[in-house]
Amino acid sequence: MPTNVGVIILSKEQLVESTCHMRLDIEDNIGESVHVHYKNMRLDFTITDFLNLAKACSNALEELHSPSDMPPEIQPEKRTLLKSSNNIALNDNTPIKDYEIWENDDKSYFVIPQHNPWIDNKILTDAQVRQKIIEYTQRDNKIVEVYNINSEKVVTKYYKGWYPFLIKSSNNWWDDQTVKQRQKAYYNKFSNRKAAEDFYNEVINEYRAFSSSTRCYFSDIFPNNILVNEDYSDFRIIDIGCLKLGKAKIPTFSQVITGDGANNLGFIDINYLNEIWK
Repeated sequence: MPTNVGVIILSKEQLVESTCHMRLDIEDNIGESVHVHYKNMRLDFTITDFLNLAKACSNALEELHSPSDMPPEIQPEKRTLLKSSNNIALNDNTPIKDYEIWENDDKSYFVIPQHNPWIDNKILTDAQVRQKIIEYTQRDNKIVEVYNINSEKVVTKYYKGWYPFLIKSSNNWWDDQTVKQRQKAYYNKFSNRKAAEDFYNEVINEYRAFSSSTRCYFSDIFPNNILVNEDYSDFRIIDIGCLKLGKAKIPTFSQVITGDGANNLGFIDINYLNEIWK
């Protein structure tokens, strides 16, 4: 008769949005087999039976999130080219980036063609991770809605009437009047230090929630990759092209609110902000 000489926890999870109990534990009962505790049930397996179950679950996941389950390719009826104005003299050390707006009937998409750096190859080669990202962005959160991710481009929702949080040379396709209006909207919002801190905390919460759910993070965390509405009362995190697999890298307050080195056009007067924040 086998004797249970110890228990090793192989996996311990809390089920999300579950009814009844939240428990999902897998235990190696040394000398007694494997136990799976699911909600208020305990399932007993021999080692062989458990390995067979694990293999069947793995195969089911592959079928569930196979590439054929990814969103179909979007074919635009109209394309509008957006060309950035990168300038080496302004510390832009990357080539000029071209973006596109695609329009189909009443739907509009923002398209990011492949550039360097690009999405982590571990994401591009894992259909389950890509599908998880796409599904997460369709929920009620502040990550831009994503419809397609591949090695050539990323297709996201286009927010007409919204603007970059920070206008720099790499996203500067705006006329002088628009830039001045956006600067005025920025100071109207963030001349209040408390408003700036609240905005920062909300961005960080979104970063953390996204990373916790998808196990991915945004490697380029400067505010030119945050989209805002007219008065900065709402935002979306947009640079899907910089996603990496791993733990979230949390940006500093100055990175998000003043842009640090990304502020190469002087869109934000940091000295002015520091004075009025005293």
